[in-house]
Formats: sequence, structure tokens, C-alpha cells
Amino acid sequence: MPLATGAAEPSAAPPRPSFWSRLRFKIIAPYLALAIILAVAGSFFLARVFAERLHERLLSQLWEAGHRATDEVVYVERELLATLRAIARTEGVADAVLAGERSRLHRLIYPIAANAGCDFVEIVLPDGQGLYSLHRQETITSPLNYVSTAGLPSYADWTPFQKILSIRQDDIGDKFAGLASAPWGPAFYISGPIRRSGRTVGVVLVGISLERLARRMAGQGDPLLGTPPAAPTLFSTRPAEVTLYDAQGRVLATTFQDIPTATLQISPDFFRLVTRGQAGPDFFYPGRRLTLHGEALEEAFGILEARHGEEDMAVFSVALPGYQREMLFIQSALAILFALAVLAVILLGLWISARIVQPVSALVRAAYRVERGDLRQKVFVPTGDEIGLLAHAFNRMIQGLRIKEYIRDAFGRFVSRDVSESILRGAIRLDGERRTVSMLFADIRDFTRLSEEYDPEDMVRILNEYFTAIVEVAQAHGGTVNKFGGDSTLVIFGAPVSCPDHAERALETALEMRQRLARLNAERLTRGEVPIRMGIGINTGEVVAGTVGSADRMEYTVIGDAVNLSARVQGLNKEFPEYDILISEYTYQALLEPERYVLRSLGKVALKGKSEAVGIYAVLDRSVGDDQRRGTTE
Repeated sequence: MPLATGAAEPSAAPPRPSFWSRLRFKIIAPYLALAIILAVAGSFFLARVFAERLHERLLSQLWEAGHRATDEVVYVERELLATLRAIARTEGVADAVLAGERSRLHRLIYPIAANAGCDFVEIVLPDGQGLYSLHRQETITSPLNYVSTAGLPSYADWTPFQKILSIRQDDIGDKFAGLASAPWGPAFYISGPIRRSGRTVGVVLVGISLERLARRMAGQGDPLLGTPPAAPTLFSTRPAEVTLYDAQGRVLATTFQDIPTATLQISPDFFRLVTRGQAGPDFFYPGRRLTLHGEALEEAFGILEARHGEEDMAVFSVALPGYQREMLFIQSALAILFALAVLAVILLGLWISARIVQPVSALVRAAYRVERGDLRQKVFVPTGDEIGLLAHAFNRMIQGLRIKEYIRDAFGRFVSRDVSESILRGAIRLDGERRTVSMLFADIRDFTRLSEEYDPEDMVRILNEYFTAIVEVAQAHGGTVNKFGGDSTLVIFGAPVSCPDHAERALETALEMRQRLARLNAERLTRGEVPIRMGIGINTGEVVAGTVGSADRMEYTVIGDAVNLSARVQGLNKEFPEYDILISEYTYQALLEPERYVLRSLGKVALKGKSEAVGIYAVLDRSVGDDQRRGTTE
């Protein structure tokens, strides 16, 4: 189907590349924002979960380390008790104490202490004066060295010694535990009596240095006994650090290396808080956070409990690294996952935007070509989504534009606006169909003479003035100006828009054409030009109306004998020059109200191509007066 494109009007330039970038951003932005929100919320939630899990794990590690420490104190106490009982019950020890034989005591006690791995063994007389002392010097891994009695301290004020002399005994026996500050360092002692015939002749104290006790409480092993460090457990991957404190909060011993004791010291009030926290039903482990060498440590405190020991003799703490490093690792991992998620969303968004932008870009390019008059465009989008639906709608729109362009080309210059709109809406069929119509054939009389008198340019002007007048009148009455043939014009009433009063419309058009021509001639006379004379013939009959022509050029027209008869009726103006409007009897019969017009019958006239004569009427004017029933004159 041929498409009239016409000259392309100026239009806006196609979108710049930045437009497509903004479009892609608009497509990606919601996904990216959602991904960031989910990633931030997810990271926050996961960080909270991991922090809670790490905190629970740290508490479990501290709990386990604290129980290991208290259990180790019990094991040390049992070892010391076993050594104490062995010494006190060894034959000859009590006699050697009564006799004050230090060398004999050394022979009896040294093997027992060496086999047991004790740090200290003290034999004290009832008056508190030391009789024999065996202890390890300098380091906890040094061999046992005998120390002479000279310069031995007085043990009278040592709590373990005092409890034995007071002959205190309860349901677990007459052995007591306690801490002592000896010249060779702070120590944990177990004390027990040495009896002879039921009488206490001395006191034996078996002890371990607090430094060695702290190492064992921390699970770091005992090199002297060949005990390896504690194996890592489910909740503990490294031994804890243990520190022992006195009632003033001073450090008695610690497993920390190269740490000033002032850094670890606690206050007496905190010491009392620890002792109160583990007494009564509301049991809890107080704690604090340390930062040593840039490492954060979590420290939990407990009471150093021993056999018959005073509840406030000492407290201990177990310290483990906090979970800051793990949290830093987790945060780094979450940050990497967050970045990967955002990158994945960006890549996914770019892929989605490309699938959206490319078809949209194709639609835009096609739209700009259509704007320039190229209606051959067709967009192909293989998807069935919204873009595909838009592409199909665009293609249907182009098809509609092609049809409307054809209709505009076929009818836009020759029919009224109402007819054009009806055709464009599809209310009128354009294929061949039978219609009863009235046809008005108008012709300029003496056109040949006018052509000889005027130049071609003037003739074109004259014809344009004439056709402008009659076309405006025809369209005003719903007529379709079908064709121009030099000086002749064919106007159809009743096609393509059907109307029952097509005959009246044809007569009204002819009468108004007469009036318009009279005004035109008056203007011509003022310009010194000769008037134009017109002859009109009208016939009514059945025709075939529709589009005819080739693939390159088609037009809407009417075909049939009635068309030819209208031309023959117009030709009778030469035989009846006194009349300018003639109608056939068929038009007369088609008039709904013939009395509205003043008609004169010219009788039957033989016309070329017709076997029978046809009745012809001259249209003089419209009727005047309401009492005139019929304006026909014979």
C-alpha cells in the first residue's frame, strides 16, 4: 500500500547517550538500593548473631578455664596431702623432731619430697621455731636444695601453723590449707600435725609456689612432673592466663610474661566484690576487660578455695583473648560478601537494563523515523514481556498510521471533516459496495472560449477560484468531491457516508453553488473580467462505491450507469441554455420533500446510451410560502 510521507518537519534530536545512562541507572538503582539495604541489614544481623555466638563461646571458655583452675587446686591439694601424710607417718620422723636431729630429718624427708616434686617442706616446732626447711631455690624448675636451719623464719604467725596448734579439727580432718609469704616467695601450704603417742610434737607444712600453682591452674603443664599443657577443647584453643591476688588486690603470682604487676592489680573493693559474688544464692563471676600489648583480654574472677582455707585468703582470675579479632575477621568477610553481592546486583542490573534499554532504544529509533514520515518501520522484539507488548502495540500503531495516511491521501482534500473522521474511525467501508447515491456533475460553460482569452497562468487562477467555491459548498452539505476533470467536477452524496436525504443535499448544493458563483462573478466584474457560466446535472441511482486503482495509486470513486447518466444530464445544459441546474426523474423521485423546490419539467429527453427517454427537470429555486404545496410547473 503506498504511503504518502510528505516533507519531514523539524523535530527534536534523538536522546543523547547520557539519557540511556540515566535510564540504565533508573533500572539498576532500585535493585542496587534493595541489595544495599538487604546487605546492610543482613550484615548487621549476622554481625549481631556472630557477636552473640562469640560472646557465648568466650563465656564458655572462661567458665571452663575457671573450673579447670579450681579443679587443679583440688588436685594440688591432694598431692600435697599425700606428701604430708607420707612425711608425718614415716617412722622416725617424730623421734627426729623430738631429738632435733636435722640430718636425720633430711635423710627421711628428702626422698619423699623429691619423689613428690614438692616445692617446700617445713618442719616446725610447737613454739613456732623452724627446725627443718627444704625448698626449691631461684626457679620452679631448679632441683631441691637443702637450706640450713640458720636464719629460718618464725612460723608462729603463719595461719596454717596456728590452726594446727589450736588443735582444730572438723569433719574432714586435722589438715589445713593456707597461703604464706616466705622469704623464698609466696606459697600455698598444707599443714598437718606430727604426733608422738597422741601428742603433737611438731607441724609439717608441705607447699607449692604460687607461680607454679598459677601455671598448673592455667593448664600450662608442670615441667617438673612432666605434665604437658592441657589439650585444646571444644571451646578453648589456647591456655588461659591465671593471676592470684591477695586481700589488698596485689598480685601474688601470674602467668603473664613481661607484664608489670601494677597493670594487673585490683582494688580491695573489687576483691570484696569477688568474695561476695560467689557467696549465697546469687552466684556470679565478676569480670573486667584488659588491654595488654594492644590485645583485648576478658578476665573472670573467682575465690581460691582450699581445704579449711579462709574464704578470703585469695582470689584468682582467668584471662582469655576477647573475640575482637574474630569479629574483625567476620566483619571483613561480611564486607567482602557485601561487596560481591553489590557487584553481582550491578552486573545483574546491567544485564536486565540492557534487555530493557536495547528494545526501548529500537522503539525510539523507529519512532523518530516514523516522525520523519517513514511508515515502513517495524520493531521485532522476541520477548513476551512488557517490552514485547509495547513493541506489538507500536507495530499495530504503525499499521493504523499507514491506513490513516492512505485515507488522508484519498479523502483529505475532497470530503468534509465529519466524513474524514468517520473513515478514520473505520465506520465507513472502503471496499466495493452497492449504494444508492445522488451525483452532481458540474461543468464550466464555454470553457474553450475562456481558455483562448486568458493565459494558462490566469486559467489556473480562475479554476482555483471556481473549484474553491464549489468544493467548500459541496463539503458543507456532506458531499464527497470525487474527481476533477479539467473544468468539470463530480460530487457524490450518500457515499462513502450513507444519508437518506442525498437527493436534497445534491439540490441544496447546486442552488448554493449558483449563489457562490454569482458572488464570484460580481468580483470578477469589478476586476474587469468576464463572468463564468456553470452547468449542473444531477442524477440518482445505484452504483458500486469503493477504492479502485493499482498498487501504486488508488482512489475512492463510484462506478455504474447512474454515473454516466449524471454526466449526460449535465450535458443537456447546452440544449437548455436558459437553465443551469438540471435533474433526472430519478432524482426527482428520490426527493423526500419535492415541494420545497420550484421545479420545471422539460419532458422526456433521449440521452446517449439510454434505450428509453429520461424525464428531465429544471431547478429554478427553492419554494417560497407555506401554502404552496408543490412547486412543479408543467
